[in-house]
Amino acid sequence: MKNILTKDKNFKMLFGSYEHIRILTEFLSDYLDIPYEAIEGKVKLIKKEMDEKVGVIRQSVDVLVELPDRKIQIEMNPVSHKWLHRRNFIYLAREYISEFNSVKSYYMVHSYIQINFNDYKEEGGEYKHYYIQSNKGEKYLEDIEIHEINILECRKRWYNGSRDKIGRWASIFASRNIEELETMIGDDLMSKETKKEFIDTVKIIRKGEPGWWDYEKDAKMIENSIRDEARDIGHQEGKQEGK
Repeated sequence: MKNILTKDKNFKMLFGSYEHIRILTEFLSDYLDIPYEAIEGKVKLIKKEMDEKVGVIRQSVDVLVELPDRKIQIEMNPVSHKWLHRRNFIYLAREYISEFNSVKSYYMVHSYIQINFNDYKEEGGEYKHYYIQSNKGEKYLEDIEIHEINILECRKRWYNGSRDKIGRWASIFASRNIEELETMIGDDLMSKETKKEFIDTVKIIRKGEPGWWDYEKDAKMIENSIRDEARDIGHQEGKQEGK
C-alpha cells in the first residue's frame, strides 16, 4: 500500500507552504533540538522565491528552509533509484555553490543540512548521517551534512514501542488512516493547535485522493516504465549503429 502523504504534492502541502508553516516549524524544533519559541517566525521558505528567479530548474527541490544560521533542504524520496544519492547531492551542492554569488566572505556561507525522508525498504536502520570526511574520520567541512530517515523502519519501531520524536514524525507519513495518525501524534508530538491543523490538512489530502494508492498497480506501472525505457534506449542505440 503506497503512503499517500509521501506523494510529492501532498508532502509539500504539509511541509512546503506558508499556510502550514507552524507544522514545519514544530518539526524543525524537534529535529534540531531548538525550542519552538526560538525559531517561531524565523522559518523562511525560500523555494518559491528561487523558482521565481531561476525558473523550472530548481523546482525539483521539495522544501528549502532558511534559518538565521543555516539552511535546511528537505526531500521526500518515495522510490529508491541507483542514482538517488547522486541526484540529492547535486541538489545540495547546487544550493551550497549558489552562496558564492550572495555573500562577501566565506565565513558568511550558511551551514547546510539535507534531510531525506526515504519511503522504501533499505538496510541500515532508521537513521543515517553522512559527512565529508577523511578515512580517519576528520571532517573536511563542518557545514555540510546529509541525513536520511527511513520511514518504514521508523513505523516498524513505533509499532514495537519506540516513541522517539523524530521516528514518530517520520511514521506519521506512513499512517494508514486518521485514527492511526491521531495515535501516532499523541498528545506530546505537536501542540494541540498544530495537531488539529495537521489532521485537518490530511483529511483534505485524502478527499483529493481516489481511495488508497493501489500499490500493485503502481509497482506494475514502474515495471512497465523501466521496460519501455530500456526498449527506447535500445532503439536509440540501434539508430546510432545504423548511421
